[in-house]
Amino acid sequence: MHAIRSLIIFAFTLVLAACSSGPNTRSDLRPGANLASFSTYGYFSPLSTDAAGYSTITTAHIKNAVDREMQRHGFRYSETNPDLLVNFMVTTRQTIQSSPSSASISYGGWGRRGTHMGMSASTPNVRTVDEGTLTIDLVERDSNLLVWRGAAYGRIPSNASSNPGGVIDSTVSSIFAQLPR
Repeated sequence: MHAIRSLIIFAFTLVLAACSSGPNTRSDLRPGANLASFSTYGYFSPLSTDAAGYSTITTAHIKNAVDREMQRHGFRYSETNPDLLVNFMVTTRQTIQSSPSSASISYGGWGRRGTHMGMSASTPNVRTVDEGTLTIDLVERDSNLLVWRGAAYGRIPSNASSNPGGVIDSTVSSIFAQLPR
């Protein structure tokens, strides 16, 4: 179970490199919420990316990126009594993609030997694609209400495992680009 969970979490780190333009992102702010009224943040314990009672390497990468972005947006980290609690979730899934098959027939003539006829066909290209989502929640500690949610999602390319920390940094940055402040 732990090995599978670790692989799933690691797979997320590969999400961003799929698109040269970056991941797809979305965010939502609770109606009437004013993020300017909050100044400090901390983390849920345990975070949803932690496994078997310890903090994973993926958790450390995501926390570092979240710390940088929260502080860049004017929040201060507080281990005791933070205004907001941060949680993040990683999900992955495999999908099957295919391109349609095609066929063509050509008929025509040119040259000494008269007319020619040709036929071609292609089989569908079927492949398995890994997709992942990173969701970051900011929850008001006192009321336990979700204040803001940001997410990035996209295809995980097979060659993105060489720089998981960099991929996480850019993913978190793209999510926080949508944080109203």
